[in-house]
Formats: sequence, C-alpha cells, structure tokens
Amino acid sequence: MTQATPWCHDREKCPCCEHRAMTHVFSSNDRFFNRNKIYDFLECPSCRCLILFPQNGNWNPEEAYPDNYPAYATEPLRWYHRVFSWYCFPKLPQKNPMPIWEIGAGTGLYWEYLSRKYAEVFGIEMDAHAVQSAEKLGRRLRVGAWESFDPGEGSVGALVMNQVIEHLTAKPDEVFAKSYRILKPGGFWCFRTPNADSWGRRRFNEFWHPLETPRHTVIYSPGAVKALAGRTGFEFYSIRYTGRAYDLTQSAYYLSRDGKHRMILLNKGIPLDFCARLAAIWFNLRRQGDSLEILLRKPGKLS
Repeated sequence: MTQATPWCHDREKCPCCEHRAMTHVFSSNDRFFNRNKIYDFLECPSCRCLILFPQNGNWNPEEAYPDNYPAYATEPLRWYHRVFSWYCFPKLPQKNPMPIWEIGAGTGLYWEYLSRKYAEVFGIEMDAHAVQSAEKLGRRLRVGAWESFDPGEGSVGALVMNQVIEHLTAKPDEVFAKSYRILKPGGFWCFRTPNADSWGRRRFNEFWHPLETPRHTVIYSPGAVKALAGRTGFEFYSIRYTGRAYDLTQSAYYLSRDGKHRMILLNKGIPLDFCARLAAIWFNLRRQGDSLEILLRKPGKLS
C-alpha cells in the first residue's frame, strides 16, 4: 500500500527550516537489500538536512520494510553496556522528571538499561515480534507506534528515541510539536539520529550507509534540529557526535561494490575495521561524526 510523502510535500521547501531552493543531490537504491528501485535525495542548502523523495511521489512501507528486515537484536544487557553506556546508549541528565518513555524500543535493550536506573520506564515498539522477543528476556514493552502514541499533554518526563526519528513519516515540525506537547515542563527529549552534515555523508554521498534508503525519510543535521527546536519552543540543551566504525566500513563496502571504486584500505591489507574505529573517534571529536545525539529541554520548572 503506497502513501504520499507526508514529510515532504514540496520539493522546493525544506520541511525542517522552511528555506526554499532545495536541490537534488543524488539518487540511491536500497543497497542493504540490493534492490534496484531508485529514490531521490534532496538537500537544503541552508540547514543541510537530507530528504528522501520517491521519484513518483509515493512511498510504500511494505516495500521499505520487508519481512526479513533486521529491525531489532535480541542481545542481552552485558557489562560493557553499563561500563560504556555513554557510547552504547543516549544519555539522559541525572535529574529529570518521571516517567521515561522510549519510542521504538526494539527488544528493549536500552529499556532494560534505563529500568535499572529509574523507577518509571515504559517502552513501545511497533514490531509485535520484537515485543514477543522482549517478553522472553523479561522486558515489558507495549506494541505501538509513534503515530498513535498519545499519553496526554504534559505527562512525559523524558522521551527517548535511539535511531528512530529518521524513520518517522510525519512532518518534522509535527514530530517536534507532539514531543513538546506531551513533555512536562522541564522535561527532556533525547534522540540519536544520523548526521546529514558528517564527513561520511560528504565523502560517500549516495553510497553512505546511514541513508538506509528508503527507510530513512528525513536525515537531520545540527542546523535542521536547531531550526525545528527554535520554532517549537525547545531549549537546545546539548549535542554529542556518536558516529560508529560500522557506518564507515559499510559505506566503504557499498562504494567498492556498487561504485566500482577500489578502496585503498581493502587493497593494501590494512585492517579496515581498526582504521574505521580510529576514524570514527577522530570525526566525532571534530564534530563530523556520522551520528548525532541531541538533548532538547522543554522550558519550565522540573516537577
């Protein structure tokens, strides 16, 4: 079943900063499943976000998420998740109001970590099979989607999304407005999402793995988030760059496979994974990492 692209009705107007004169930068297919259907990507020259735009204007969720899409992992919570939590998970402030809601919780790995620190933690996941897997691990999640999630105005202390916001099909300003509405005064919204203004995006272009064509509908940049936060009323609290080696190695693989580009690291016997780990750390320190961690705050006194 196809649907119009609600996140970008107008090919010229940026849905994040409302700047006009968006431009087509490249086209890409679903490289993860190696499918041939081509999708356009538009870039805003002002905020630098990337917007997926199907060439016929329609987007098919069943085509985007086939039955064998690996939407979640059943990994148990291990020692390194707790020791290196700053690397593995989005980080909430020590003081924030309850309850905490995780959107797109998968099988609840992050939910379990949060539950060991906070008393009121809830999670929803739209994939029923993922929720069943979570139950086998003792994790209590609910089947649900962001579109139907409505706990009530001012009822959420902290909202967390780990690599989820880029999958949503609502307009970006509607996502931000809804998040603002359901948060309590002084509440936080924390999310990780690909960085459209990263070194990897500029280096690999249509072969950049975080494009995740056609599942990532809007790929945000720091400028796009700041523009949306400002229009909504959020305080821009903090930003971290959390790119990982996997995105660099997978992008290099796509470039080599589909772009017929001979990668030096693959040809000279240099360990690609080791170099990618060092590169990921370097680009994060230089604020050019492939992933962003954004913390926004709703103004008001903590309750």
